[in-house]
Order: sequence, then structure tokens, then C-alpha cells
Amino acid sequence: MEIVRTWGGKYFGWIEEGGLFSRDGRHVGEFRKENVFSENGHYLGELREGRLITNEIKRETHSSVGFWPNHQEGAGPTPIPGDEAARDLPEGYIDFAV
Repeated sequence: MEIVRTWGGKYFGWIEEGGLFSRDGRHVGEFRKENVFSENGHYLGELREGRLITNEIKRETHSSVGFWPNHQEGAGPTPIPGDEAARDLPEGYIDFAV
């Protein structure tokens, strides 16, 4: 289990076996290399420097096969990790949101 935060520093959830899970255990994405895609195959963002961030161009140009979500309610870390300081957004990127 790898804890992940958004580029803005907010605790998002965790990565486990290639899946991205939100803080409430919803299986919101699957990784294809560094990119993460929704269950419908839409580009959501990527993991960069250990944080989730979204490339605005990739939102329009990248897609992948979908997946069947495998929710893991109550399976996250305890205690819930705190937020960290935000980082400056690189040009062409926005903070990760689902």
C-alpha cells in the first residue's frame, strides 16, 4: 500500500496492486505505467514525484481500456494520513481531482 496525495498536498488515498483507491475505499482508477485511468478508460492524471497531478493535454488525448472496480471500504491506512504542503503547479497541469 502506497499512500498518495494530490499535488495540492491533500491526502487522496492509496495505490495497491496497480489500483488507485480514494480515502473512502472507492476504486477510482487503474495505473497504466505512470498514468491513471477511470473505470471507463478516461485519463484522470498521473503519479509524478509521488503525488497525483493532471496533465491538461492528456485529458483530451489519452484513453485506455476500462476496468471493473473493486471497492475496499475500510481497507485504507489507519490512522488517516494528514495533508502536506502544496507544491507549485507546473505549466500545463492542474491539481488532481476525481
